[in-house]
Amino acid sequence: WFKDGSELEGETNKEIILNNLKHEDTGDYKCLIETELDKDEQIHTVVVYKKTAVEAPEIFTDKKSVTGKSVELECTVVSDPKLRKSLNITWLKDQEFIGPGEVFWGSEFDATSTLKLENVNQADSGKYACSASTWLDSSMIEVGALTVWKATTFLTEPSTIEVVQGAKFMLDCDVDVDPELAESLDVTWEKDGEKIDVSQGGEGNFRMEANNSLTIFSADEKSSGSYSCQVSTYLDNASLVQNIKVLEKSRVVEHPRHQTVKQGESFVLECAISTDPELLGSLRITWRQNKMEMAVATGTQDEEMGTSSLSLVATDATVGGRYDCVAVTRLD
Repeated sequence: WFKDGSELEGETNKEIILNNLKHEDTGDYKCLIETELDKDEQIHTVVVYKKTAVEAPEIFTDKKSVTGKSVELECTVVSDPKLRKSLNITWLKDQEFIGPGEVFWGSEFDATSTLKLENVNQADSGKYACSASTWLDSSMIEVGALTVWKATTFLTEPSTIEVVQGAKFMLDCDVDVDPELAESLDVTWEKDGEKIDVSQGGEGNFRMEANNSLTIFSADEKSSGSYSCQVSTYLDNASLVQNIKVLEKSRVVEHPRHQTVKQGESFVLECAISTDPELLGSLRITWRQNKMEMAVATGTQDEEMGTSSLSLVATDATVGGRYDCVAVTRLD
């Protein structure tokens, strides 16, 4: 017996048995029969294809993700080049067919298939298997599992908040986090891109509450800006932006002056208010006598200028007393 022209030692029977075939056994096998007077030969061609196999990963892929993300799973397939045209690689989830994956050839025998899952949801959780088949053989193996948890989201809506100087206010950061991710939840606050130091607690101007809200004890010009609540787990992160505008606090800049009048005489009291231009539209000025609001008062009002006058007649002693004006806006 000869293989590809080389004699096979020890093979002198009329048949040759090839056990445990390997790809290297491929070739032309010639049987030569000789006598004293003649000889004859017969050639058998043996083609051994490399067995198609999905390689088991060294480490079983146990992927974890959150809803809305993209996930990729990968498997490597070994196949004979002569079977490449008939090679079909598909993916299964929990033993149910879900579709083919992208195939990339790395070498003569190796192919890699990638399954891309876009915008995953919790229904995508399960065990994933890679199946490879040719016209001659097939192979399938589980290559990974995917667990999808709910993405971290905010229950608090982004907003723009207006406060006046000196006011105390709180910014909420209410988070909906999957119970499986709750232990890894980390919350920090930033202002205009810089992390806020809340380590001083009530000693500083900022304090982070147990519910992750941020308290600002006294607003000033520096308090205006963009505040972001940054939340992260070991799988995802998100940010909530709250914009703060600090407006000038309303105050009385001209108080009614002290007057002494005779009974029957008329007199006028005046006051002036300084307020933020953005609050002038909501400015309302009222008058009080001895800390009691006056129901009916005659005089002039100019809310746009922040001035008010009160005209009275000293009919009797009850008109006397302490008069003051009160300014009210939508914020103070």
